Amino acid sequence: MEPFLDPNDRFRERRAQSRRRRRLRRTVGAIALLLAAAAVAVGAGFLPDRGEKTSAEPAAVKKKAAAPKRTGPPVPEEIRGVHVTMALASLDGKLAEYTRIPGINTIQLDVKDENGEVAFHRLAPPLAKRVGSAMRYYDPVKAAKQVHSEGLFLIGRVVCFEDPILSRGRPDLAIRTRSASGTTTFGSRRPPPGPASTRSSSTTSGSRATATSSPRSFRASRTRPWA
Repeated sequence: MEPFLDPNDRFRERRAQSRRRRRLRRTVGAIALLLAAAAVAVGAGFLPDRGEKTSAEPAAVKKKAAAPKRTGPPVPEEIRGVHVTMALASLDGKLAEYTRIPGINTIQLDVKDENGEVAFHRLAPPLAKRVGSAMRYYDPVKAAKQVHSEGLFLIGRVVCFEDPILSRGRPDLAIRTRSASGTTTFGSRRPPPGPASTRSSSTTSGSRATATSSPRSFRASRTRPWA
C-alpha cells in the first residue's frame, strides 16, 4: 500500500525533478559544445597551411617593397671627397685616378646634371630615354663597384630643378617663367636666347661662354675637392 502524499509534496517533487532534468540537459549541451570546439581546433591543425600562406603573403610583399640593403662602406662621420662629372667619369682611368687621391673618403658622381643629361642609358628611367637625355658616359654598376672597392663612400648627384632637355621634350612637365625680355623659358634658370639689354647680354655671355662653346670642358673644370 502506497504511503499517502500530500498534493503539495507531489507538486514540489515534480518541480524538483523538472529542474534536475533541465540542469542535466544544459550540462550535456555545454559538454557537446566543448567537444565540438575541441574537434574543430584539432582538425584545423591537420589542414593544409593555406591560411598561413595567405597571412605570409603581405609580409613578403612588404619585404619586396622595402628599400634595398645598402652595400659598400658606411656613411663617414666627416665627408671629405671630390665631385666627379659624368664627362670625366667617361674617360678611361679617370675615375680610378680620383679614387686614389690621398685623404678623401667620398666620391660624388654626377647621375643627372644641370644640362639635363642622365649619365647612363641602360638603367635610365623610360622618360629619360624618350626625351633623349639618357647618355652613355659610364656604367653605374661598374662605377659603384669600382668606388666601393677602394673603400670610398659614393654619393650620386642629381640636379632636380634645372632640366632643359626634359622641358623641351615634355613642356607640360616644365615650370614656366617669364624673363625681363618677355621670353618664356622652360625649366631652366639660365637666361633664354634673344634680344636683351647690352649689359645683361654681355654679362651672360661672359659667365656662360665656356659652357656654351664646350659644355664638357666646362663641367670638367668644375671638378674640385670639397670638405
